[in-house]
Amino acid sequence: MHFVHCRGKGNAPIPLIMSHGWPWTFWDFARMIGPLTDPAAHGGAPADCFDVVIPSLPGFGFSSPLDVPGIGAVQTADLWHTLMTERLGYRRYAVHGGDWGGFVSAQLAHKHHDSVIGMHALGGAPLDCFNKPLPSAEEYAPDEAGWFEKTANFFARESGYSAIQSTKPQTLSYGLVDSPVGLAAWLVEKRRGWSDCEGEVERRFSRDELLTSIMIYWLTQTIGTAARYYESWRSPWQPAHALQPPVPVPVGILKLDHDVCHWPRSTMEPFFNIARWTRSAVGGHFAPAEVPELVTDELRAFFRPRGPRTVGHESTSATPGLQSVPAGMEPQPRVRAHVQRVLRDHHATGALPEPGCRPGARSAAGGRSAAR
Repeated sequence: MHFVHCRGKGNAPIPLIMSHGWPWTFWDFARMIGPLTDPAAHGGAPADCFDVVIPSLPGFGFSSPLDVPGIGAVQTADLWHTLMTERLGYRRYAVHGGDWGGFVSAQLAHKHHDSVIGMHALGGAPLDCFNKPLPSAEEYAPDEAGWFEKTANFFARESGYSAIQSTKPQTLSYGLVDSPVGLAAWLVEKRRGWSDCEGEVERRFSRDELLTSIMIYWLTQTIGTAARYYESWRSPWQPAHALQPPVPVPVGILKLDHDVCHWPRSTMEPFFNIARWTRSAVGGHFAPAEVPELVTDELRAFFRPRGPRTVGHESTSATPGLQSVPAGMEPQPRVRAHVQRVLRDHHATGALPEPGCRPGARSAAGGRSAAR
């Protein structure tokens, strides 16, 4: 499992684990790391600092090879809880995510609510939404006008990728790991159609940002295992307890008007303990990469009153996968150097594994383990 860990520069930073979605990568959070970990250096208040943990979802990018089936948001939440508590030594922590990362965060805040001080999500939906029909028009409030039509249109006209990834991901992966143009088209089409770019993708993403995302999938050859994440939701969601609402911790929701679909507040309130509900006229499905300042400000505002800030304790033991930040070095350049180094390592192997797997992972002894 791959993750980035950047420690906050301030008094008692809040531990925050941020989970990405599809077809995101962990790199979509890159421009938020500095402002969250060192707010004073980015025009913020020193007290609004976080210890930031950003894992790659299982089977995505550097969290590979994935050689077991059935890994989805529910299973990932247990992995993240182990990472935060047993590996990094935090007693309590905050969660944030969008798309699949929103479901991972919701499952953490549901099952592991005793350890979660609060949950923040982009858009969001109940964990059992895949087991129910789409919300009806009558469930949308007057100030949510247009959301029903947009959601219905998305599932009718834009969800073909989901159908094939949830049923035939292996067949799809043969084409996408063999053709860089095919992979780029599969990913960039989503950036163009799902972001707040008005059809001009470079209004929101530079070519460097687009290519970084593509190359993380291409060189690790994980587009197939990332697609398999969609298989997991064919099984009904099962609650871990009978508490009401199922997510009892304070929840903040940021609704972005240009996101692809919207669950109405009337369907969210029975499931989440909503403490903050914010709407934004800017930003789309990839909000951390599109409007990082907006998402950063929302995280600060939501978690600021969730004190006391002495919610976590860091283990002083060495942690596999930990990316510490040297003194005087900003988190973002550190993460960029990490990405460049790992991409070079993957490129140097020259291996061509089966579709859906990347070249063998580094073993603890420094050799290479088989990608099966």
